[in-house]
Amino acid sequence: MCFLLISYEQFTCGHQVVVKRQKVSCTKSNCARSSHHRTDPHDCLGECVREMAPDRPFVQSWPDQHCDVCYYGAFIKLDE
Repeated sequence: MCFLLISYEQFTCGHQVVVKRQKVSCTKSNCARSSHHRTDPHDCLGECVREMAPDRPFVQSWPDQHCDVCYYGAFIKLDE
């Protein structure tokens, strides 16, 4: 089954920021989401898989810093 590859940055504060979402094709002819899905007449609802596999996370980088929310949050004073 096809899936989404979720690339993100993991900051020192522990927060993760998504950088990119990319569909990865399973290249199977019986997958309705695949780039190789059958184009000939067929019973797609009965024969083909329509669901995506679970998303797969991928840490693209580990910046040696806090995320913007944690870094700039220290400078923001909220009115109470």
